[in-house]
Amino acid sequence: SDNIVSLPLYPEMSEEEVGYVSNTVSKIIEESRIPLKKPKVVAIVAARMNSTRMYGKPMKLVTSKSIIELCIERLKTCSRIDEIVIATSDKEENKVFFNLAEKLGVRYYVGDEEDVLDRFHKCALTFGADHIVRATSENPLMYIENLAGLIEQHIEKGSDFSYTDKLPLGCFVEVISRTALQKSCKFGENKHHSELVTLFINENKDQFIIHRV
Repeated sequence: SDNIVSLPLYPEMSEEEVGYVSNTVSKIIEESRIPLKKPKVVAIVAARMNSTRMYGKPMKLVTSKSIIELCIERLKTCSRIDEIVIATSDKEENKVFFNLAEKLGVRYYVGDEEDVLDRFHKCALTFGADHIVRATSENPLMYIENLAGLIEQHIEKGSDFSYTDKLPLGCFVEVISRTALQKSCKFGENKHHSELVTLFINENKDQFIIHRV
């Protein structure tokens, strides 16, 4: 009985009664309709202090602000990003990002130091991301203009990986589906693919829907 709806139905029903029943059913359906969930987009900013090329690079100051702070401020201007997360590791030196996240009003995720792909995947799962924007923590010139449009195109086309290659290396950002991250983690060779989030996707383009602008 919990799964049955019984409607009045008999030969003597008038047109007025039929209209009342049909209108009532339509109203109930409309009022109980669950709206389609809008895909959640999370910008993940990978950051660690122990860079082999320049120690503490994300926290280097440009005028009065750190590079990573400028990056996050630019990401906040994108209307299609629902949340920004700093993804770091549990090394003592990286705890500086915990306080920074609180200061900037964003959240942080602590994952593996070397396996960046796994860190991104688990961060996406933790924060319920359907798609992520992968942004660097060390380039305040990253591509933000028209980023909202790129994200919308990515979602509308059902893409796994979207990017623009019309900018200098390091300035562009990438949009990646959670499904693509999961597949990369599952089938990627750990030592080969773990340090670069999109390496498995780029090496196996026939397995993914790629959107290049």
